[in-house]
Amino acid sequence: MGVIYKLKPEIREFIIKQKKEYPFISCRAMGKIIKEKFNLNISKSHINILFKKTGLNIGKGRTPKIRKITQEAEGLGAFLLKGVETLFGGVSLISDYSKRHLPKYQENESLTEALLYKNLFEENLALNSGLWKLIGKIYHPQVLSEYLIDLQGLKELKTILASLFLGLLEEVLFLKLTFMQGAFYIDSQFYTLWSQPHIPYDFSLTLNKTKTYINKIQQKDAPLILFTAPGYETIPKDWFNFLLTLKQNSPLLNISLFNSQLKEIESIEFFPEKKISVIFGLWPWQYNKYRKIEYLTEFKPFIFKELKKEFYFAQITIKLTQHQLNQSVTLKGFALKKDFSGPVELVILSNQEDFSQLIINQYISKWPNLEETFQDFSKKIERFSYDLNSRQSFPYKEIISVEEDLSIFFKNYLGFLDRYLVWYFLPQEYRKFDFSLLFKRFYFLRAKIKKTKTNLFIKFMPPKDYPYLKDLTYLTRRLNEKEIFLSQERRLLFI
Repeated sequence: MGVIYKLKPEIREFIIKQKKEYPFISCRAMGKIIKEKFNLNISKSHINILFKKTGLNIGKGRTPKIRKITQEAEGLGAFLLKGVETLFGGVSLISDYSKRHLPKYQENESLTEALLYKNLFEENLALNSGLWKLIGKIYHPQVLSEYLIDLQGLKELKTILASLFLGLLEEVLFLKLTFMQGAFYIDSQFYTLWSQPHIPYDFSLTLNKTKTYINKIQQKDAPLILFTAPGYETIPKDWFNFLLTLKQNSPLLNISLFNSQLKEIESIEFFPEKKISVIFGLWPWQYNKYRKIEYLTEFKPFIFKELKKEFYFAQITIKLTQHQLNQSVTLKGFALKKDFSGPVELVILSNQEDFSQLIINQYISKWPNLEETFQDFSKKIERFSYDLNSRQSFPYKEIISVEEDLSIFFKNYLGFLDRYLVWYFLPQEYRKFDFSLLFKRFYFLRAKIKKTKTNLFIKFMPPKDYPYLKDLTYLTRRLNEKEIFLSQERRLLFI
């Protein structure tokens, strides 16, 4: 059948309705829909003329974005899963491969995200669906179907996924930092330094995120930001030697990454050898007999703008002594407290000679919930010491496999992200709960999105008398500590 120029009213109305509901749809995609639904061939140019006559044309190649500064919708709890996904980088891996082999698509990453997260929205892909706010773009279902078919047609994609994707899922338990004077162990989440690699599995982190941190240290001179100094009454020898090594500007030779089986995953050498800095927290009750304040200024207000938290700070210089080694090290930093007339909550110290208030912002940005994070940190250590069930690494190989059918693979990957979130970011009792329960409690929550130049804020709007607020608060705070960045270097923050 040739091109039809006179359309029946019902076909014309159908085209206009589709264009109004999905203003982004292309003439080519609309032609395919008409062919499937009405068994008619209509030229792209004829469809475009109809779009222009009805004032619905948006121009070639333009895909609408969600443009409002603040948006709101149900289902934006899915940002919790999106935050977890960035720790792995599976979407980026697939979309990068897609860009090389399917160049006709200009927004491969957004399309890949849509294929992954649409499983959460029960095929509700209308214009007001929370899915589009989640990915920041809008696509017609036909476009998604075409993209999925084209992805499925890439013969080597499964091999790529099997060899590279499963590698991304491997976890790092600790880092071994090697200097000229010796080596030191730090858990991959940068809580603290350990005297030996007997570290709770709860402090593991994805290979992708761990390497991102290391790249910042290697390429951007970012400091190590440790939550707390180890030890209680006395300064551990390993920790003191680490501080002394950094204070003496000893160069870092390499960082080795190890998994929970103490197997080395990768070793990253530093050429030339690099001098690094550290920022860490020291609590008022630590090393009381072996710390001496040599300098302290008056306290001034400090506001952490991202989460609207107010503190008071004073410059401080502290001398730390390791009595067994009979040596001392002097460090500068800031004393921090929440109330001007209250006690000091924490001292943030660094080996940097030329430092400023920036180290407060860097520390609070990574560790914004001081007391709660310390309580959680201590509980995980205690549980690892006395609870055999806590001595399990995350069983990622048992949860996900690479499937021939990409639709099934995306569903499996989404389920994998759910299990990872449950394992690391919720209380331990949640491990017995399935996806459907997490969906009802968290993923389908209503939320507002607010974008700034540097941040993407997700503010949850749970219903009245919402019974899981405590767990949601715990979940969002643990995720915020992972410093999750989306595209365009915009940080994802939950409120």
